[in-house]
Amino acid sequence: MKRVSGKERRRIRQARNLGITISMFMSIILLAFMYIGNVFNIKNIETSGNNKTSSSELINGSGIHFGENIFKVSTKNAEKNLLKLPYVKTASVTREKKNTLRITVVEREEVFSILSNGVIFTCDKDGRILSKSKTTSVYPIVKGIDVNDSDLGLNIFEENEDIEPLRDIITTAIDMGIIDKYLEIRLQKNKEFGLTRVGNIKIDFGKSERIKNKFNFIEKTLESLDAKGKTTTLIKLNMDPPVTFLKDGEKVEE
Repeated sequence: MKRVSGKERRRIRQARNLGITISMFMSIILLAFMYIGNVFNIKNIETSGNNKTSSSELINGSGIHFGENIFKVSTKNAEKNLLKLPYVKTASVTREKKNTLRITVVEREEVFSILSNGVIFTCDKDGRILSKSKTTSVYPIVKGIDVNDSDLGLNIFEENEDIEPLRDIITTAIDMGIIDKYLEIRLQKNKEFGLTRVGNIKIDFGKSERIKNKFNFIEKTLESLDAKGKTTTLIKLNMDPPVTFLKDGEKVEE
């Protein structure tokens, strides 16, 4: 095996050091090109997945600015900012091209509304307040809760533990696939609830106990009456046994 002389070793070492120096120099030039020049400044911000939130709301909410260097943008911070928007459930910010960012979101679905002081607030299934308006097509409407304009984006169930029973009723109705059959949920005295079903059927629901059993009772009762060609105006589940008042004035005890 041929021995490498000290002179050759020095030459190899110098060549290696020169290579490292050149690599570092090129890296510095590349980084300077990426961060200092305007070649990678943001010119386009694309959005997708947003139906309730406008593109301008997403862009402004992200904290990203046009003309900003695309590599200086913290996508994680932008995603955290986007989650503060009421409708945004999940958010992703990605670099698509040298001048383009993409904001992709999954929005929360409107499940019920709250009427408070003449204003209607829409909420998702978790109780997050999404929007406010004078009218709504999102039912049921909950009455008996006070909501302020500043509550947009907050979760009513987390802010007010006293209405936890309302969450149980809404969640059960969603799980059973019957939430859209109810027009109104009222918080009443003694922690009891009143419901209004499609067809203007009033239901004294009582307390939030045996919720699934009560909903099953309502569905079976209405199916049975429909099969007999009869209708009801009131079902009292807060009585033992429950009482159904028919439209013709007849009273049926179960």
